Amino acid sequence: MAQLKNRMAGAFALLVIASACSVANDKIQTAFITAIVGGVMAGIALGLINMISAAVPLCCGCGAEAVKKNKKTVGAVVVILGLLCCFIPLFASMGACASTADTVCNDCAGGCSAADREDVEGICNLLGVFVVYLYGFGFIAVALGVASATLGCCICCSCCKLKEPPATAGGGAVVGQPVIGAIAAQ
Repeated sequence: MAQLKNRMAGAFALLVIASACSVANDKIQTAFITAIVGGVMAGIALGLINMISAAVPLCCGCGAEAVKKNKKTVGAVVVILGLLCCFIPLFASMGACASTADTVCNDCAGGCSAADREDVEGICNLLGVFVVYLYGFGFIAVALGVASATLGCCICCSCCKLKEPPATAGGGAVVGQPVIGAIAAQ
């Protein structure tokens, strides 16, 4: 945990340099982490729920009949939600940069000009993506999103427990004795 904090502090040291005033790294870190944690956790939770809800009919067969009726729709929804999970940490990072810039500019003695605020937000957007996905556990949301999107594709293709039972050979059982002499008489 200490390593994570040190890496994030190093990444946000550039924000302090760009802000042209001295703001404590802890204050910048706290503002950014507070803003991104909700988005990252939402991405992880949505990815986990999506993956479980797709895996249950595929692997266990529970609710497989209901899914078979609308497999294309269910599969498409699972794939779309899975892909959305991959981008939720990005959206959280982009939203966090405005509040982080506010924290930096509010702590400046003379305030920030519009150009300074724009520079701080630009650096935050650049570094924030890396911090969210690498050190803020956004990669977990990506992994769960990709896994659930894959399961959505499996739903569309009727894999595993969603497979249709094999068709039986045509015709019913023959009862009686074969007539051997009828073929020879013709």
